[in-house]
Order: sequence, then structure tokens, then C-alpha cells
Amino acid sequence: MYFTVTVENYRKPPGATQCWNCNQFNHSSANCGYTTRCLKCGQEHKTSECTITTSQDNPACINCGVVGHIASWRGCPAFPKIKPIKGQGVNYPRTQREFFSSQYKRQENISYSQQAQKFLHRPDELHERRNNTPHPTGNGECIEQEFYRFLQGIKVMYDALKSIPNLIKSVSELTQLSTTEDRINHVIKDLSSVANAVSHVK
Repeated sequence: MYFTVTVENYRKPPGATQCWNCNQFNHSSANCGYTTRCLKCGQEHKTSECTITTSQDNPACINCGVVGHIASWRGCPAFPKIKPIKGQGVNYPRTQREFFSSQYKRQENISYSQQAQKFLHRPDELHERRNNTPHPTGNGECIEQEFYRFLQGIKVMYDALKSIPNLIKSVSELTQLSTTEDRINHVIKDLSSVANAVSHVK
């Protein structure tokens, strides 16, 4: 049994990149040229090599100095904020829910039916449009006829293919017949249905 595995490219999460070496932002540890700083204590060693192994109740941030969070917390004042790209600052679902009364001013002395009548097409307009609609002539009619003949040919092929199961059935019945003449007559009789379908092709 085989199965296909699709490997997708890495999708970087939104937001600023934070270095694992110095715990500053906007560069990776592979390209870091700064001094190594521990995320927990701020000393010059890697976080994985820190002597603090238990979780701290009130850690101090090594970037902003505030007690209560670590430098990787997105709510940190020193954490870079994402600037919205031009055109993405609109909350469309909210704007769709807002009601603008200026668009729906009430007009005095006009009924609903009178207002709706402006948007309904009158029968004489529809008749005039129908008469002014250009009809295909010349080459268009030839294309229609060719397309109709093409569809007829497809139908004939479909009808002929539908009779193939009968041919398969007739071949399996040949073993029950005793003489060669009976077998030939049996096949010819079943082939006639295919021949009748094909004879409709012009």
C-alpha cells in the first residue's frame, strides 16, 4: 500500500523574529553578532545552560526591565508592534454592520409601490429590448447546425456503447449453443442492434 506525502514550505508566524542567542528582535540566532544573554536571568550564557531550572513566579524582563513577564511575551513594551499594511486597517465585518442613516432617508408622500415601480421593467420596455436584441445570422446558423449534428453523433455513439453489454452477454451464451451455425446467428442477431444505432449517423 502506498500513500502520498506533500511537504509544504515553512510558514513563518506573524510578528517579529526573536533571536535565541541575545533575545533581541528582528534577526535570527544564526545571524546574531551580539553577546549571548539568558532569557531567565540576563547573564552572558545560553538559556539552556541557566542554573535556574524551576519556573519563576515574578520573572524580570531582560529587555524592558519590568517584573512579571519574560522577554518573549508579546505584551512586553519592548516587543516590536506590527504596523498594518496600507489597506488592511479596515475591519470589514464591523463596517458592514454599521448603519448609515444618510443612505436611508425617508421621502415624504411616496408609497412603497411608487418607489419600487422605478426598478420594475415595464412590458413595453421589455418588448422593445427583445426586438432590438441582435439575432445570429449567416455563419452563426451554420455553427448551430454543426453543433446539433455533433450532439446527434455523440448520442448515436452513446446508444451504440450501451448495447456492448448485450454483446458481452451473447458471447458468454455461445457455450450453450451446440452448432457453429447457431453460434454465428446468435452473434449476428446481437450485432444488429449496434448496426441499427450506427446507421443513424449521417
